[in-house]
Amino acid sequence: MSTIIYEGIDMFSEAIALLEYMASDARLMDDKEKITLQCGFSPELLEEPFRVSAELLYEVKQRLQTKMPLVKEYFSYYKENGQLSKGAVTLLTQHNDYAKPLYKHRESALEMSEERRCYQFCQLIGGDYSTALSMNREDYRTLQDLQRCLDKSDYTPEQKQQLQWVFTHPKEAWEDVEPLVRTAMEVLEEKAALWRPLVKEFCDYYRQKLAEQSFEEYIMSELGFDIGENPKGRVLMSGIVASNAVSFCESSLQIEENGELLPDVCCIGIAVKRIGLNHFRNNPVDQKKRLAALLKALGDERRLEILALLKERRHSGSELAKELSLTTVTISQHIDAMLGFGLITLSKEMNQIYYEIDENAIRKILEQTWELLLGDSPKTDH
Repeated sequence: MSTIIYEGIDMFSEAIALLEYMASDARLMDDKEKITLQCGFSPELLEEPFRVSAELLYEVKQRLQTKMPLVKEYFSYYKENGQLSKGAVTLLTQHNDYAKPLYKHRESALEMSEERRCYQFCQLIGGDYSTALSMNREDYRTLQDLQRCLDKSDYTPEQKQQLQWVFTHPKEAWEDVEPLVRTAMEVLEEKAALWRPLVKEFCDYYRQKLAEQSFEEYIMSELGFDIGENPKGRVLMSGIVASNAVSFCESSLQIEENGELLPDVCCIGIAVKRIGLNHFRNNPVDQKKRLAALLKALGDERRLEILALLKERRHSGSELAKELSLTTVTISQHIDAMLGFGLITLSKEMNQIYYEIDENAIRKILEQTWELLLGDSPKTDH
């Protein structure tokens, strides 16, 4: 399966990332300090990626000072550490469209059929990859289906009202948001000399890396899960603004109206590239802090019940939800927490995600707990 390394950036998605940072009032340098603390790297290693992002963010803020209320209205996340905002459902961003100009994004969003818009709205409201993948498109086609999806969610009444308004007034919402995105994209174009060296560094690195192994093998070795196959291949690109993030865009989730399958798109932040994906999986510098956080994560009875089921056999998210009488959204929240610690692994067959317990990871937790509290590693007699 071929992997194309894109020698540019997704201007549309990068512009949205800049607006999301503006809305959150987050400091990019705080993110840099958090990563260096967690992973034990010298701050100088990440100085350049975060300096570039900070300069881009500063310029956008200067140009949109008078539009700040609108930026916050559309690009503030509804939940802490969430992904959904009023802007996200307005723009219906698709990473498969990474080379499209802004007016093409507008056309795609506004000319979309109600059925497809409803399905994508509900995927976004679902909140995570595994939920989106398990959703049946036939069940989410009308405004009534959207309302049913909103009723099951835990968003506030005001947030639900905003989401429903965007669905029924897409043109008005785009008129609010388009000037903001255009300004951010203009800054990215004008300041290309800042980010181009980072993109070149990224492309050179992954050309060498993928000459030695396939992208699928690379992700398996770094993150421990199987990303499956797509006959159309994949596109790999760098992330500049959200440089400490990794995203996968499955074409199977975003097939065009005519049924065409597109290449999958993976975006790896330039900061992630510099320190390695595996450090985002399980390599914080302070093992005591990590172990405490991990044991806290396991202090939830439902998560232990999930692990107990996975010990017997692999399960899909919907199977776990049925076994435990929980919603798939709740299951996904528990799953995401355990995936972050490497306690479980995932694999994909066709369009279905399956979860399995990682026995080696569980053994390692027990060994680390033993060593911390009792000194020596436990003896393993076979």
